Amino acid sequence: AYEIVSRDWSSDVCSSDLDAELSDLFHFIVEKSAEFHVSPVLVLSLIEVESGFEPGAVSRRGAVGLMQLLPTTAEEMARDSGMIWYPELLNDPKINIALGLRYMSKLREQFGSWERALTAYNMGPAALHERLATGEPVSSEYFRRVNSQVWRYRRTARFPRPHSRLWAKAWL
Repeated sequence: AYEIVSRDWSSDVCSSDLDAELSDLFHFIVEKSAEFHVSPVLVLSLIEVESGFEPGAVSRRGAVGLMQLLPTTAEEMARDSGMIWYPELLNDPKINIALGLRYMSKLREQFGSWERALTAYNMGPAALHERLATGEPVSSEYFRRVNSQVWRYRRTARFPRPHSRLWAKAWL
């Protein structure tokens, strides 16, 4: 089992059921991150910024779940992966993460850098394309927030010794 211990977490986060659930979800993030060639620390940071790790989070614009995906985007990613789509699936944390990772990977490929990919994740790829085409300034505030969280995790989180090659590979 994997465990993340952070100085900022309150003691009520340590129940054994929750520990098992978090461990399972963390292992899933590590595996899926490797599949899509995305750092699991980046995924955790994006989840923190987007939803604060609240699986039931819904934004004012209708983005849902841990990775705050719009239902139309999630449906597109589900179709791309050959998944039969039902809107309720977006509430499943693992499906939300898998679709979010597919979307992140697609944006990274489309825009060529993580800064632009994360900006597109936040504002939408069409809006970013429009700003780039018109020469309108593009804020990197969202990228800075996510990147700041990446460094916060790397500074404050303590990780146990690797339990598998997958674990070790993910953190190298």
